[in-house]
Amino acid sequence: MAYEATTPASARKRETAGSNLLWFVPLCLIVVAVIIIPVGLLAFENCRSLWRHFTWGLLVSPSFYMFVALTLTSPVLPIAFLTAIPETFTASPSQRFIRSLTILLSIVCVSVVIQIFLWGSYPLGWDSDGTEHLRLIPFFPWPRIPFLRWIWGN
Repeated sequence: MAYEATTPASARKRETAGSNLLWFVPLCLIVVAVIIIPVGLLAFENCRSLWRHFTWGLLVSPSFYMFVALTLTSPVLPIAFLTAIPETFTASPSQRFIRSLTILLSIVCVSVVIQIFLWGSYPLGWDSDGTEHLRLIPFFPWPRIPFLRWIWGN
């Protein structure tokens, strides 16, 4: 008893960190496999598509800058959210669960919202006759390709 009373809080945190890693490491692996890798591959495909259809007019398009910023943010933001979970290790178990679940749900929601904004801000569009045009304003004109088809490809 006397040992517990004199043990500093940092030592108690270290004692419980091992048990927290038992659920945190698999959770990170699942998030990486289900969200970060597919989003990273989609970001690479987006950059490759823009490179393939590059025109100097893209540099004057605000839609292009929004698209590039979101493409670079899409794989990084879920990792940043995952780094917030270890801060919950010192909370009570019920609070730890609620906070971790909230962070996980926010990772999923933010990833979906970013993909919707990427879909709407793709700076190049094609008419029904195949003519390529530059989109200056995100979501205007409305993208002709359905969202899920854009995500999963043809």
